[in-house]
Amino acid sequence: MSNEESSYRLPTYLLRRLRKVKRIFLSVNPVMDYSDVLIDIEQQLASDDYTVDIVSVDKLSNLATSITSTALIICGDVPLKKLPSFIREKVHDDDLQVVNEPIWVALRVHVSSSGNTMFEFLSSDALETPEVSLSDSSWAQVGVLKQRIGQAHMLYSNGKNVRDREAERHAVDAT
Repeated sequence: MSNEESSYRLPTYLLRRLRKVKRIFLSVNPVMDYSDVLIDIEQQLASDDYTVDIVSVDKLSNLATSITSTALIICGDVPLKKLPSFIREKVHDDDLQVVNEPIWVALRVHVSSSGNTMFEFLSSDALETPEVSLSDSSWAQVGVLKQRIGQAHMLYSNGKNVRDREAERHAVDAT
């Protein structure tokens, strides 16, 4: 798939947001599209003055000496609401410093065969306590998890808000 045809094109709003964070925890559904999505996102983020590391969640220690602008952390096909517990399971005590960056985004890309890719994301700055990391034990509390995940955004690749479009659809169905 060429870049002109790419359905993984990040909405401008999301791309700007991703360039402001140190850690991007990336999940892709379906997982078979992971490498295409990863390469496309890395190409959109990287520039002469903005560098990106790609690292598996199992190899977080590799980030200890990183001097790049941000790190794309590969998390497989994990739903956004399960990402904090997934990270806690994977992170070893030695890697906590690497993961506990105060500015992060959890990004889940939902690839559609129709080309209508959705980007679901939660940014640390949307939380009641922005410095809370994804490995923090407070995520284990169901009420806290629901409240925080409720702050997530969902955008189509064209930048339209998924929830706005669903509301429009329901309004048309009601008439």
